[in-house]
Amino acid sequence: SLRARKDLRDLFEQQAITCRSMSDSSLNDGSIKSSPEHLTRPPQRIGLLTRNSSLDLFEYKSSANLQKKKIFDAIAAASIVANCAGVDTSKSQMITLATFTKFLETRQMELRSEEEVRSLIQRHEPDPLLRAQSCLSFEGFSRYLMDKDNYAFTSERMSPDESEMDHPLSHYYIASSHNTYLTGHQLKGESSVELYSQVLLTGCRCVELDCWDGDDGSPLIYHGLTFTTKIPFRSVVEAINRSAFVTSPYPIILSIENHCSVQQQARMAHIFQVC
Repeated sequence: SLRARKDLRDLFEQQAITCRSMSDSSLNDGSIKSSPEHLTRPPQRIGLLTRNSSLDLFEYKSSANLQKKKIFDAIAAASIVANCAGVDTSKSQMITLATFTKFLETRQMELRSEEEVRSLIQRHEPDPLLRAQSCLSFEGFSRYLMDKDNYAFTSERMSPDESEMDHPLSHYYIASSHNTYLTGHQLKGESSVELYSQVLLTGCRCVELDCWDGDDGSPLIYHGLTFTTKIPFRSVVEAINRSAFVTSPYPIILSIENHCSVQQQARMAHIFQVC
């Protein structure tokens, strides 16, 4: 999942240095790219990425539409390359003890002793050789940043002060979920009704519903124009209704990305009323 965190990768590369591998005998990114193994390795192919209904697949049999499909796939593939963090670079890049200490002081505003910094590295760095040298790989650095003890708030489990809950909605940070239905990959992952219950029960107050026309007249939720699976709009609304106010009495915001026809929008309105 760290490959999707380009923000963490950019921050890591601001601090990291390129070095000899701590895990094997390779030298650096340049030597790896020019190695015989790299030169003889066949190019990786990315499979079809955009989602199609059975009707779409029939239409793509024509040469013109097939070319359009290839363009869509190329755009999707380029998006993956441009917007992901890439592969792990523990073999070529690392953050040293001194650099990490400076990062804590200047970015995190934390003054820690050398022993405390070493302890953080020991706790979060998965590579035993890097741990032995008190260095952090991208994965170790990301684990530190995403650790529960590094949350911006003192305790996310604290109950809100009731006297402070009568301000306008825009005065609050709202725990929100993007593409709530997805269990993983945004282009080919599984969609799940259960995820709506899970995020609401953990305190989320804003969930997203990407709504599209269903072939049988009933609206569906999925990541449009991708290979993600589809789930019934009605099942999602029922799950939200069951879980919305179990752990919190505060309002739920439904972020609806509506791609439905007028007829199926009317069906959505009816489902909201009866559920």
